[in-house]
Amino acid sequence: MCLNVFLLISSVSCVLAAYPTTYPFESEEYVPSSFPASTPDWSFEPTDPGGYTYYGHIEQTMIGGDITDDNFPFVHHFNGFTMNLLVVIYGAPPVLPLSNWNCTTKGTIFLDSDFTGEIDGNTYCEIGSCCTDLIGVPKYGEDQMTWHTWSNERSASGLCGVVQTEALYCMFVGGHHHLNCQEFAVSPTERLVDIFPCYDNAIKYWLTCAVFKSVYVFQYIIGAQEPATYTEGMAVDEQMAMDGLFIYPDRVCNPYSYYHPAAASSTTGTTGSTSSTSPAFLTSILSVLFAMCL
Repeated sequence: MCLNVFLLISSVSCVLAAYPTTYPFESEEYVPSSFPASTPDWSFEPTDPGGYTYYGHIEQTMIGGDITDDNFPFVHHFNGFTMNLLVVIYGAPPVLPLSNWNCTTKGTIFLDSDFTGEIDGNTYCEIGSCCTDLIGVPKYGEDQMTWHTWSNERSASGLCGVVQTEALYCMFVGGHHHLNCQEFAVSPTERLVDIFPCYDNAIKYWLTCAVFKSVYVFQYIIGAQEPATYTEGMAVDEQMAMDGLFIYPDRVCNPYSYYHPAAASSTTGTTGSTSSTSPAFLTSILSVLFAMCL
């Protein structure tokens, strides 16, 4: 009996350790659109067929189709979607050394002053009480005020509504810490701080933007994420999906209904992080199983 219990415990642990195979949208009223599958030719030229985001984040081809312990230390840039951006926009090599993503060595940490709590006149939190899970942890650079300005301008020019959650605000202005710092991915299923919003949260915000619903404006200039030949024929909802996944790729994330339960497609569905078994549930199960062995 106890042998079976320990085998069961081992199998549950394996489930918890595995990176999710899909995004946690099974109970969502809104699910982002798909976008075209394509394999880039790695030329980073305008004639490149593109598909870096699909190839890197949907298929995860460059890391063997899955994130495992063997991939650590890990940043999502390893999936290849950044290659085109580095070459086309920054004139850099398509692959940067691992040390570039080690934010601990940079000696920069998030401070209360990095977060004003405001975008385009809308307040999400008060200075000193914003993004508290980030305060004191490593960050990539000192560009948070630049991202505030960028967010203000993007919101104003897009005629956007209100960013729906403080968590999404923190991601918008955090300087892409969730992508750029290897410290944030502790294991395939563990993150350094509270789990981030999934990319559907960003799209739901962009759908409040009167301009973007008609003509979508990418977060980077056209050609940065993907060659223009790949994106120009896409519908607006496909462009939003690709752009959201480009910047917010992690499958260990909270979907929109985690913050807005009314947006769930079913009251019986589960929302929240992608972990199929919560630590609290696991603890209760283990307690029962161990009791049975006594």
